[in-house]
Amino acid sequence: MQFDSRGNRIRTGTSVSDVDFKKASMREPLSLMDSLDLVGKYAGKEPTEKQRDVIKKIQQAIELGYKKILLSAPTGTGKSWIAIALSLYLKSSTVLTSTVLLQDQYKNEFGFFNTVRGKKRFLCEQSNRVFDCTQGYCNDCAYRPQPESYTIFKRGTMAETISGDDLPRKCPYYDQIEIGKKSSFVAYSYASYLSHLLSGEEMPKRKLLVCDEAHELDEELANQLATNLNGFYGEILGIEMPKFSVDSNIDSIKNYVNSFSDTFQKRESVMKNCAEHTLFLQSEDHIKKHHSCIRHGVKIKDNCSSCGRVREYIKTKEFLKCKEHVDCENDHRYINHFVLNDLKNYTTKMKILQKGLSSSDQNYIITDIQSKTQDQGRNRPYNFDEITIKPWHIHWFMDELTGNFDITLFMSATINLELFCKETGFKKDEVFFINEDSNIPKENRKIVFLKTEYVESGDTESVLPQKIIAQIEAILKIRAEQRGVILLTSYSQMDYILENIAPHLKSRLLPLYKGQDKGEAL
Repeated sequence: MQFDSRGNRIRTGTSVSDVDFKKASMREPLSLMDSLDLVGKYAGKEPTEKQRDVIKKIQQAIELGYKKILLSAPTGTGKSWIAIALSLYLKSSTVLTSTVLLQDQYKNEFGFFNTVRGKKRFLCEQSNRVFDCTQGYCNDCAYRPQPESYTIFKRGTMAETISGDDLPRKCPYYDQIEIGKKSSFVAYSYASYLSHLLSGEEMPKRKLLVCDEAHELDEELANQLATNLNGFYGEILGIEMPKFSVDSNIDSIKNYVNSFSDTFQKRESVMKNCAEHTLFLQSEDHIKKHHSCIRHGVKIKDNCSSCGRVREYIKTKEFLKCKEHVDCENDHRYINHFVLNDLKNYTTKMKILQKGLSSSDQNYIITDIQSKTQDQGRNRPYNFDEITIKPWHIHWFMDELTGNFDITLFMSATINLELFCKETGFKKDEVFFINEDSNIPKENRKIVFLKTEYVESGDTESVLPQKIIAQIEAILKIRAEQRGVILLTSYSQMDYILENIAPHLKSRLLPLYKGQDKGEAL
């Protein structure tokens, strides 16, 4: 089962030729090169000589016993084919990408790959699909499918399929999670995969980890390992967060984090009771006691004004005010499953921070402080500050990321071995480096500084003046029969060029966006 970037399941037809190929693709590849040939047959194209050369080098790395392989190959090489060939050869893989679009690229090119998305991309059945799944309270959720209801067929091959019970209402988020756990080949975004890994969830055992866009790896990991300390959550539990600064001692942060975690653990049972109450208040059985549509009941339909009132009642969380249908002394506007869910997620981030601080506390720094102190008539103001604390280096986490895999393949269009090892903490002699040269001839890679206006920051008109457009037009005219690359720092710059360049030259420009399949476009 496959999903598009919005989380909707894609249902595809199968031709006779597809069936014939699937029968052939059920066999195990005889070698890594044979695996690449299978990928080519699946895609309907022959692998390139450069792809074959890279595969030979990866085979050499495996034979030499390397567990970490770094591939630097220019755009258009077809690195995804390399990753897929190695995945098939090893019969299982987890692929990490920087964007959902790149996930889609793997899935669209290779239908036997599944993807796993974040909760924001799915609507929650608990809320009658009014809220997304980040607002759901997943403990004992009636719509959560059972892992044992999924069956995998033809495991580890191109013909692999997974089936599950076709229930009338099933959580779409956990449906794709369970499919992802069963699947031999899965593509995650870095954010999605790391959120599961860092929360302590047991991840499926697979042989290959592929880190695509590896030049962004340190930033992706640092962002996921970052923690936002928020005084608001402390106030909910009756713990005031100290006024931290960029010069604050790490021990003071440790003390606050430990105190928060301990207090939440003590109060969690009371909050769980209230969560059960408010889950009932949000249920269809309760909602219909207050609002319903004559035609559709509480089954909300689009373009129905009566259903719209039911939707608004849920969306504004008016149901939390009901005292008639639950017996509880607490005010459910402030203690409910939404708040508990937020606190659980926040506490998970606290645990991640605790783990990082215990591993290497001097590695963490405060990178941002948003002052949000509020005076609400108390003797002292509320400290609702938001503090961002990040790791300076990600060395300590790399073993946890790669440790459960036999081989890790890092891929990038441009990456330096020394800088990569410095950022990850790997030793140079434990990384097999494959550095494929650019397809652009060396004589066409000369750097020529044009005598034009200096680019200053400001609005688009000053960043890309007409003189720079004129230089681009001149280059296109001089090299009328050649292809090239224009590198920019923002999409607004690209839009400006496309809007202002001479109409007869515009057809030679092909805009490429992040996550787009550049190899296919070129």
